[in-house]
Amino acid sequence: MKIIFLIIFFLNIFIDSNLIAKSKKDILFLRTEGKVSKKEINQLKEQALDAYSNGSYKKSLELNEKILRINKKKLSVNDPEIADTLITIGELHFDLYDFKKARSFFLDALEIYKLNKKNEPDKFINLFNQISMTYQKEGFFKSSLFYKKKELDLAESFFEPNNENIADILNDLGLIYGEIGEYEKSKKMFLKSLEISRDQYGNEDSLSRTLSNLGWLYSLTGKFAESETYYIDSLEIDKKNLEENKYFIGITKNNLGRLYKSQGLYKKAEKYYKEGLQIAIETSGIDHPSVAVSKNNLGHLYSDQERFKEAEVLYLEAIKIFVAKYGPNHPTVGVFRNNLAVNYVDQGLFDDARFVYQNSLKTIEEFFGQDHPQTSTVYNNLGIFYSEQNLFDEAEKYYLKSLNIDKKYFGNYHPKVFITQVNLIHNYVDSGNLKEAIKLAKNYYTDKLIFIQKEAPLLSLNDRELFKIKYGANNLPFSFVSSEE
Repeated sequence: MKIIFLIIFFLNIFIDSNLIAKSKKDILFLRTEGKVSKKEINQLKEQALDAYSNGSYKKSLELNEKILRINKKKLSVNDPEIADTLITIGELHFDLYDFKKARSFFLDALEIYKLNKKNEPDKFINLFNQISMTYQKEGFFKSSLFYKKKELDLAESFFEPNNENIADILNDLGLIYGEIGEYEKSKKMFLKSLEISRDQYGNEDSLSRTLSNLGWLYSLTGKFAESETYYIDSLEIDKKNLEENKYFIGITKNNLGRLYKSQGLYKKAEKYYKEGLQIAIETSGIDHPSVAVSKNNLGHLYSDQERFKEAEVLYLEAIKIFVAKYGPNHPTVGVFRNNLAVNYVDQGLFDDARFVYQNSLKTIEEFFGQDHPQTSTVYNNLGIFYSEQNLFDEAEKYYLKSLNIDKKYFGNYHPKVFITQVNLIHNYVDSGNLKEAIKLAKNYYTDKLIFIQKEAPLLSLNDRELFKIKYGANNLPFSFVSSEE
């Protein structure tokens, strides 16, 4: 059975893509930028902040760019106030999903701060975090780790050892390591963060987020009981302040839905997905992007249950919400279309799937490029699309594209790499190319065993014994390392 990637987002919320036209007052104002008073600059800052608060990110960006032009005429090119504006502009580009442009502004601000004689490590810590996030969002995890480690080193020299900022940075590191399949390192970071959060009385928000992240990590490694425990513990903490934490409660319920779905517990999964959807509607409104994300996730569940028509309705509703907000070329629209195409393939509706895949791939490639993990996901699914129609050469082409990208970003020992390898092995078998199937299968099992050995410390002693019984202790080309329970 071939394995299809469905892309699921939880927190990516973006803003409208329509530029707000300049008023006549704005145009007149632009002609006299060099003579603007401090009071007028502050008024501009207030307008920019109001636009941001109202969700008009592009209008806010336009106003901040105007402030930057004014300040460059009034101040030294290396003035810290210019750096602050560069950071604000970078943050707006980040919110508009233009991570490369955001990073360029953050790096420019970093150079100005380096020339500032004042010792302000907190500003460097913030910038290292923002630069790391741009790389993480683009899938450049090594670069993301580089800046995140610089952030941690500086924070540890600036804050007390049990400071909540250090706990947050450790949490971020745990997420990055988890994304690249370094699960033992991820676990180590989360547990360090958890220890700090538990030592800080009253810091329950940080504690809840760490518990939820541990739930995510254990769900990736197949330790579903532990994952459920951490998610529920996070949920119980957030329920103590229900109204303030309602948004996070909705996210955790979505995560629990995904956890139960992965185990085939569809009734429980549907319950939590629906509760998460209802919370999203209550907190954000029926046409909010978070509602679209929840509908996409519920559609994924229905597709797994072969409730294809119900899934299609939800996918189309999710697409409609995002297109109305951001236009048809937003990357999340491409993601939702990919999932809709998978739904069509599962029904054998290949003509419908082909049309949707073409639109999805065009959007994803234009935004992320051809060499990116998100694009790899669509390539894998296109491999399945062609393989199901016995177009094995075309399927092989897309599987190999996906495999090469994932190995580049994640290395040989990553679950995403293993999934594509399995699909390609099936393709070789179905096409009668047994020689290539056997060759790839040998590589797959060798790499998979190395991966299991590397992540063995995540298994309890009891789980290891069960693993040995299932696979035969004498058949394993390694011995399990020992670790404390």
